[in-house]
Amino acid sequence: MKIKILLITILLLFSCSHLKVIKFNDETYPPTSKIDVYQTKLPDKEYIEIAKVTIRKKGDYLETLIEEAKKIGADGLILLGDEHVGEQHLPAGYSVYSVDIQDVGAIAIKYINIESSR
Repeated sequence: MKIKILLITILLLFSCSHLKVIKFNDETYPPTSKIDVYQTKLPDKEYIEIAKVTIRKKGDYLETLIEEAKKIGADGLILLGDEHVGEQHLPAGYSVYSVDIQDVGAIAIKYINIESSR
């Protein structure tokens, strides 16, 4: 029974998406269909930063970041890495389990001075 309660608590903890988009300006852009993802190297093209997108790190979080960036019209994402946001302490009998909670963030970018539109 205690294991069931522990599993239900863990599922509830990680079931929320916690998606957050903070736009850097009031500009709106049409949705895009392709996103370039940068992790260890910045883009060679000129760009502006249009938003920060943050999501709870679980499941297929990268795909969710990409889909959200497409919705706001971004041409690319610069991954920022993991951010520790807290811990959840879960009692289980005479023990307590700690679950690390992390978000992953990215900067959504829009290329400037490009010939073709995306």
